[in-house]
Amino acid sequence: MKHNYTAEALFYKNGSNLYRKYLDIWRTRQSGGMPGVVIVMLNPGASLPRIAAEIDGGLLSANLDATLKQVATLLDRANVASARVINLSDIRSPDRDQFFSLAKTADSYDIPHSIFDERRRAELLSLVPEDLPIIYAWGVDSRARSLARTAMSTLYGRALFGWKRAGSDWQYYHPLPRDAESREKWIAEVASQLTATNP
Repeated sequence: MKHNYTAEALFYKNGSNLYRKYLDIWRTRQSGGMPGVVIVMLNPGASLPRIAAEIDGGLLSANLDATLKQVATLLDRANVASARVINLSDIRSPDRDQFFSLAKTADSYDIPHSIFDERRRAELLSLVPEDLPIIYAWGVDSRARSLARTAMSTLYGRALFGWKRAGSDWQYYHPLPRDAESREKWIAEVASQLTATNP
């Protein structure tokens, strides 16, 4: 990559559980500025602050894991200075089966763990203004269908990008496929879409 990228994230507590609302990744930070693009993924995985700190609702420095490094490579390739990562769910879990179990439990208690929940509409608009382009990248797990369709309905009419799975109307590949060839294809596919609209 030509540039170095850093990240900050906003974490919050839900009972004893630590959730992540969003993460910003950038090469040039502009105070009060909005990112150049928004990326929607499934959930924050095992994301944690870089240094253990009291969670007080403020932005905390975050590590760039393999997925975020892939996102940084995309930004570098497409010459985009910054991105905001939001998720179909704020629930942190590196294990997909555990995540869907936790999401089911949260739903049973009517916890609005998704930024796309209608009760969080104002919150979403503050994080994702209507003029920002959106990259769908939540993967192809069939268990995410309901969350993904809710997000797509909420974001209808926006400038949308992503590498869509052939034959599907809602599955968009995750930034970090299992093999190196597909990882490079994800970057090339999405970067070409971004540069075509912003040469």
